[in-house]
Amino acid sequence: MLQIVGLVVTIALGDSLNPSTIGPALYVASGDRARVGVLEFTLAVFVVHLAGGAVIVLGPGQLLLSLVNGLGHTTKDALEIAAGVGMVAAAATVWHQRGRLAQKDLPNPNPQRKSNILLGATIIAVELPTAFPYFAAIAAAIGSGGSVARQMLLVGVYNSASRYR
Repeated sequence: MLQIVGLVVTIALGDSLNPSTIGPALYVASGDRARVGVLEFTLAVFVVHLAGGAVIVLGPGQLLLSLVNGLGHTTKDALEIAAGVGMVAAAATVWHQRGRLAQKDLPNPNPQRKSNILLGATIIAVELPTAFPYFAAIAAAIGSGGSVARQMLLVGVYNSASRYR
């Protein structure tokens, strides 16, 4: 158990450097009531991320893991290459649009209370399908052979370690 916890925490610490949550948290921190705003933002990120992991563990997680384990090495390699090409294409698209995005003014850093919660929840919900480190930790939790409660505990450990900055 200690080895799987160490693996999950190691993955989570690397994922905690995620600029898509650090940047907006710094922006929220520049406004009035910074502590409360950052706390609301962080809690929303934590809850939505944990809920997404729970859905995977309690839902299709075991099925997906068995499907991946049933693939041959060549098929896995081809899928990994395709995913990499897709990510490079997405990065190129964002890079191409960077000039237009840089010209936009930032909104007021003093949003209403529910805006911080909505911001955190929306960012992590949109980012969840590309959370490959999280998927690796979930796969490790599911593949550990432990009970569903133990798998959920590992997902909770991951989320706690990745959100602690």
